[in-house]
Amino acid sequence: MKKFVFAMCALLTTFGTYAQKKVFKEVGEGISTQLKVIHQDNTLVGYLSFTELEKTNKDSFSYKITIMDENLNDIGTVNFKNKKLTLRSVAFEQDVICLAYIKSNMYHQEFKTKKEYNKAERVADDELYMQFLGLDGKIINTKDNRLIMSHTAVYVPPAARVGRGKLTSVQALKHDVQLSNIPQKGFACFYGDGNGKNLLVYNTAGEQTWSKKITEKAEGYRMLVSNQDVFFLCKEYYTVEGSYKVFGYGTVDSTVFPTRDLKDKQDNPLKVISFENDPVSGRPYISGSIIAKKRAAKFISAKHLSTGAYAGVFTMNATDGKSNEFKEVYTYWSDNSKANISRKGYFRNERCYAVFEESFKDYEGNTYFTGNSLYRKTNIGGIIASVLTAPLIVPPIFILTLGGTQRCKVKDPVVIRQDREGMVSFQKYIPSTRNAFHPAAANYAAFCDNNDFGVVNSTETKNNYIIVYEPRNIVIFDVKQNKQVRSIPRNDGNTYTSIFPAKEGHIMVSEYDFKARSTSLSIEAL
Repeated sequence: MKKFVFAMCALLTTFGTYAQKKVFKEVGEGISTQLKVIHQDNTLVGYLSFTELEKTNKDSFSYKITIMDENLNDIGTVNFKNKKLTLRSVAFEQDVICLAYIKSNMYHQEFKTKKEYNKAERVADDELYMQFLGLDGKIINTKDNRLIMSHTAVYVPPAARVGRGKLTSVQALKHDVQLSNIPQKGFACFYGDGNGKNLLVYNTAGEQTWSKKITEKAEGYRMLVSNQDVFFLCKEYYTVEGSYKVFGYGTVDSTVFPTRDLKDKQDNPLKVISFENDPVSGRPYISGSIIAKKRAAKFISAKHLSTGAYAGVFTMNATDGKSNEFKEVYTYWSDNSKANISRKGYFRNERCYAVFEESFKDYEGNTYFTGNSLYRKTNIGGIIASVLTAPLIVPPIFILTLGGTQRCKVKDPVVIRQDREGMVSFQKYIPSTRNAFHPAAANYAAFCDNNDFGVVNSTETKNNYIIVYEPRNIVIFDVKQNKQVRSIPRNDGNTYTSIFPAKEGHIMVSEYDFKARSTSLSIEAL
């Protein structure tokens, strides 16, 4: 499930103590709230609001934590004072909530001159602050870890200044905090700062029991806890599609799972779309697209897709052994067993190519892939215009350079299913908003951001739902029924609607009222 952060100017009142609804209003400056999801075993189990109240002195603030269950009912509060804190992540295990903050004396401070800023930066005090809470609202333990963060001086416009300072500081970790529970053990926390990349393990009493320095070099990391093992998916280079690796550690016996480059047996790099735990086995799986080796370093366009940019799709299921061994399932478009799909990935009946952006496993061992479909056709108008202006030499060159001989556009999202043996079947289109045509040679990333994708699971009904976030609507697609079951307008002029993860089989609907300057959160069944 995707994580989210919801920030607003102030937290006000709630109504309907037992209703699955809560209202937040903006009432004043100087009070801010963050709403975080509480996860256990990668499943949402509740919510937590972290509110910064008044500043008590030069270096101290008052804070209030409100713990809510999966229905948004308040079940506990915590009040405390500390330095400037920013909440980064929350996890839950054995009735203990673990919170990871960044604590800094530089946060939101304003400085009149660069000299004053430089002086403060030399004595900057940055820490990873771990806090452990009981459901009764009591603080069980806290831990501090010294951080070395990058600081950048940023000009503050007059209208945004709190005091008279012209500069403020923006701090950043090299790799942001990731926090997860370890079943029956405690919590795993990963971060990267100027001292390197660190994996810390705490028990539910808030004591650090194990640590590991991560030496694998990469530009990005994704942590996944499975049973009592911690796996990492890392991306070596952001500029290259592919370049993924996976490695891990056993937190019980300090087993090291060796690093594995994610490529198929033909040395084609793999594009990872999903790295999660299987809903049945609980072990990790990796799924995504197989990148044709000849195109590994190129950007995606309709032109590249038509030449076989992707060789197929894959699923890798972790074995039950104490290693990072995976059972691999590869589906290649070129194996001639799929009459509906050409060897270059063209869906003949649907007359489109597919760029998959979301993947997940159902409760029967199948892997689903969904993403935008890309339609390509000849640019007849551009060709005619270039022919008519041919005697002028320059205009046809200009026309063909900008428009090309082919055009493309993003069409309705597609859904395909890969079974355990690797057989692929086209499921359905998900109706979507119409989009404009673009040159076929244009970078797909420049015009594909109309739709975002998410997944909601239900263990009770053993069903999955695909959420398509369109510019105008939010579409919910029932995988088991293979049909669209709901469409929610995003903006009707008075309210703006967003969808966030919620408890099993539900979604959180957030509606911001422009006139009332309030946000209504409700938990709704799918």
